[in-house]
Amino acid sequence: MRKLIISMDTYYWIRFISGMVFQDSSDYELIIIYRDIRPVFWMRNLCFDAIYEQRKFDLFNIGKKLGIKKVSNLRYEYNNIDFKKFSTEFYLYTILGNIGEIYYQDNIILDRIAIGIKEKYNGRIFSFGNLNEKNKENKENEETKRVILDEHIYRKKIELRKLMIGINNKKELDVYKPIERFCEI
Repeated sequence: MRKLIISMDTYYWIRFISGMVFQDSSDYELIIIYRDIRPVFWMRNLCFDAIYEQRKFDLFNIGKKLGIKKVSNLRYEYNNIDFKKFSTEFYLYTILGNIGEIYYQDNIILDRIAIGIKEKYNGRIFSFGNLNEKNKENKENEETKRVILDEHIYRKKIELRKLMIGINNKKELDVYKPIERFCEI
């Protein structure tokens, strides 16, 4: 079964779902929505094209290590998403791409789109991210899937940080947990 991971930026998804990808033999595909040109923590004076290329290279290496079959970047500018266009692309990609499960970053924009396609889509849709905060606000989004990583997989997940050269700040390297949680919508 093919599975799709959708993240707003380059590195966010790694701490929340990479362990499951290591454990699972399914075909995964990754879509990054934004053209992530935030400054690089280690090299603040790089031009936007160099930053984008570094992060693209990082994604290639991380995807290869995880066995992700396809990595795409939609290259939307921050705060400039054409909601209708993106919703249509997202829907067509999932239906025509024969995607069995979708994992998306917990985000207001992606929540709206996922809820919108849920009626027409036969697969399962999960959100990942800071779910504890979301659960405080909305009890309908309780954790519905939990993946507990063994020590070997957890170490491999932590090792991915070495491939994250283009990080924006040190916080992107923090909070790697041996349990990954998902909420089904």
